Amino acid sequence: MSPTERLLVRALKMGDGSGLVARILQAFPVKPAVADEQMLENVRSAVARGLPRPDLCSPHDTIMSIAAGGPSLEDTWPQLEGAVCAVNGSLNFLLDRGVTPWAVGCMDPRPHMAETLGEPRDDVFYFLGSTCHPSVFEKFAGKQVICWHPLGMTDMHEVIGNRPGIGGGTTMGLRWVTLGHYMGFRNFHGHGLDSSFRGKSTHAYPDWRDAHDAMYLGEARTSLNFLQQVNDYFEMQAMFRREPPEHRINVKLFGEGLLQHCAASRSAEVAAARATRRPETKALRIVCVNAGDYLGRGDEYVAHLKAGLDRHVTTPFTFDVHTGGPSNWWAKLDLFRPRRFPEGERILYFDLDTIIRGPIDDLVAYDGPFAMLDDWFGMTPMNSSVMSWTAGEMDHVWKAWVDAGKPTDDPHGDQAWIGRQAPNAMRWQELFPGQLVSFKAHCGAGVPTDARAVCFHGEPRPHTTDLWNI
Repeated sequence: MSPTERLLVRALKMGDGSGLVARILQAFPVKPAVADEQMLENVRSAVARGLPRPDLCSPHDTIMSIAAGGPSLEDTWPQLEGAVCAVNGSLNFLLDRGVTPWAVGCMDPRPHMAETLGEPRDDVFYFLGSTCHPSVFEKFAGKQVICWHPLGMTDMHEVIGNRPGIGGGTTMGLRWVTLGHYMGFRNFHGHGLDSSFRGKSTHAYPDWRDAHDAMYLGEARTSLNFLQQVNDYFEMQAMFRREPPEHRINVKLFGEGLLQHCAASRSAEVAAARATRRPETKALRIVCVNAGDYLGRGDEYVAHLKAGLDRHVTTPFTFDVHTGGPSNWWAKLDLFRPRRFPEGERILYFDLDTIIRGPIDDLVAYDGPFAMLDDWFGMTPMNSSVMSWTAGEMDHVWKAWVDAGKPTDDPHGDQAWIGRQAPNAMRWQELFPGQLVSFKAHCGAGVPTDARAVCFHGEPRPHTTDLWNI
């Protein structure tokens, strides 16, 4: 069994799927089906057709049931409800069972999709991504075709101009979620999003990939493309958590497969972590970094953070100001240096540009696995402004950095490095939604009611805002 397969077996057995899948894909990235230039040629051809585009709609309550083609669709298709949206070959699977979906979606750039989508029909909307091969558009000319633009390629906007693009996962099954969000859907049912084989079958219907491109995991089988869908799902979940409440998306998964298993495992892990509380006998150390005299007013910022903690933390704690290391964000990595803190202490870290404005009891009491933030704008998977761990349990972050020669050339800084070493980290937004907010992302109309701490990044700086004096 290869190292990749051993990692996957461990993922399945230990419920640690999302983090291990991310590591596997770092080592074995998925290659696109065709070169970007070929896809851009497809897009140019689609744009020239002048087809209708999807409408941007206000949020509504209609359920979108996504009928992806995974094997479990055979079990759950009778539970489809609301606006049923097929994916590629699942259209014909549903039609054979007497279900006429509202729409079918396709973004695959290869010409064989014209055959996969079957014979043209008048009673189905064809949501064809502009990346689709020209032969697909030609086959369904005159039918109810809606052309949309899948983002993800370099130079895409140079081709589509100011036309709206739809980001999201690398599979049509997941892209239906972001496309549906654009059209006002907020509640999604996912069927057949398995990311794994059933026996030798990759889909609920015969497919040319059956028994090919497989990683054998005893009885379980998957492929790198399927693993990418798992990774995409968790990245999309982080994206959903960044949305304000009125735009938040809910996805309910049906059936059994690797993706469903990993999602359920993650939910259980988060629930268990949220319930884990630090015993009174375990020392708490709250830490900040002032390397290089932050903004030339480092001592003032340290004092401001300490004053906020003194007002809102009722349990005893040690306050630690780290001043060593590089005079920038990379100094944070020294916090993970072995024996930097007494082993077994609980460490709670705050960036200096964090304003504590309410009781942070949940953060102080948390004693679960390493936690940090989702990145506020998705530039990197994670944000290191607020972190928590038990001293001695995250030493590998420092050791890996030392072994790599202490690189400081990543434009996304320490948080990108930490995220790569801890891809399965708990996210504060999962654990305690709404308690930590971004000034730039969430406070345009005032600080949200439930916010206990406000994180700043870039301009404006905390001392230039009204929150500094509260």
